[in-house]
Amino acid sequence: MRKTIALFSFALTLMLVAFFTRLIPGPVPHPPSPPTTIETPNQTPSPTPTPPGPVASSQRTLTLGDVVRLRAQLESGFVLSGSEQPTRLLIDLDALDAPKQSRPSLAVALVIDRSGSMAGEKIMRAREAAKVLVARLLDDDQIALISYASDFSEDVPLVQLKGQRERVARAIDRLLDGGGTNLGGGLTAAIKALSGPNVHAEARRVLLLSDGNANQGVTDPPTLARRVQAARQNGITVSTLGLGLDFNEDLMTLIAESAGGGYYYARNAEAIADAFEAELDGLTKLAARTVEVGFELGANDNIATVYGYRTEIHRGRIVLPVGDMSAGEHRRVMIELNVAPRETGRSADLGIVLTYATPGEDGLREHRGTVRAVATSSPEEVAQSKDRNVVEAFEAAAAARARKEAAAAFQQGNRGNALTQLRQQLKSTQASGAALDSAVLRNQAMEIQEAIDQVEQNDASSEKGRDLIKQEKLRARKVFAY
Repeated sequence: MRKTIALFSFALTLMLVAFFTRLIPGPVPHPPSPPTTIETPNQTPSPTPTPPGPVASSQRTLTLGDVVRLRAQLESGFVLSGSEQPTRLLIDLDALDAPKQSRPSLAVALVIDRSGSMAGEKIMRAREAAKVLVARLLDDDQIALISYASDFSEDVPLVQLKGQRERVARAIDRLLDGGGTNLGGGLTAAIKALSGPNVHAEARRVLLLSDGNANQGVTDPPTLARRVQAARQNGITVSTLGLGLDFNEDLMTLIAESAGGGYYYARNAEAIADAFEAELDGLTKLAARTVEVGFELGANDNIATVYGYRTEIHRGRIVLPVGDMSAGEHRRVMIELNVAPRETGRSADLGIVLTYATPGEDGLREHRGTVRAVATSSPEEVAQSKDRNVVEAFEAAAAARARKEAAAAFQQGNRGNALTQLRQQLKSTQASGAALDSAVLRNQAMEIQEAIDQVEQNDASSEKGRDLIKQEKLRARKVFAY
């Protein structure tokens, strides 16, 4: 009997313990580990479903570089999902002031037009400016003097200036005007002079002066552009100076853009010295050579428009050759992109690669980063994310482009078309300036109104008309690239 009561008591105790244990919370048990699948030659493992990827986050700004500082800004951190979408990218480049150091050694090829149209004050001022430039170079620098008319000549082969200054000055004084304009021959001779084995400078620059249209030798602009592009890839940049009202500003700009150099417009002969001075200042403060901005796009994304620069393909990526940059110099790159359709939450990534060489160093410095926009189904999210500075910059670029196109129409004798473009752009720029409360755009609107007045009052063939055409094209270039 006692044994039966004891067993009953023990069973009752176990039941009470189990009951109260259920009432007390304990740690959440871990799920059991999945069974290990052992594959045999005749066994195919069950596929494991791929989990959905994480929703991307936007990265609309990027800063890269040390000697040259790049700041990139996407117009918005979002694009609409489901269809191809445009977006815009603003890149500002700044060459930083380097610590005080000796300036780089220079090899300069001066290429001077001595055609018949240079007679009188033009050739005299060109000789004076050339001698001032030579005087500012150091003894260790190198110089070559090339001149051209219907022919071209190497008046001074590339020499180190030490002990050669009087020789160079005498050659400059002997430059006499007469004949046609074999610009291509003079340019090719200058590139050859800076490509030889006796060049020992850290920076090589061709400075080309012309007051007329190329009408002898190679005159085809694409061919000339390819020549200077090849020179730039070998470390030689070309800057151009257009003098007077009769030179071909489109050709001179094309050469400068393709060669990574500067473009100057001298309305009169007195301005030659100022242009030479600005060019030499830039060379003596050189911070970085052959600056390039490369882009690595996603599948089916593409670049629709680039303002102010020409694209090339290097090392498997799209590249914009910016050229040499001097300490304190600023450049601007503006790009319109087409983004292929994305699902909501997926990203559109744009890789940016900044490369440049610095004086005194071998090889290239390379900096990489990424900007990213995310696909969204909300138009409001796209609009709210827009950056005011980027919008303002592209509105100013649109106005500059319209002015450049109007100048081309005016140059071709179509005053009515030019005025229509300018008036339409004036309304658009005024509206954008008011909406953004932008002093930049208000100033653009004032300049457009001035251009309208000038087109109404002058013929394209008059002095004022030709000057207006060149000034408008130059202003557009400065908005796009500087």
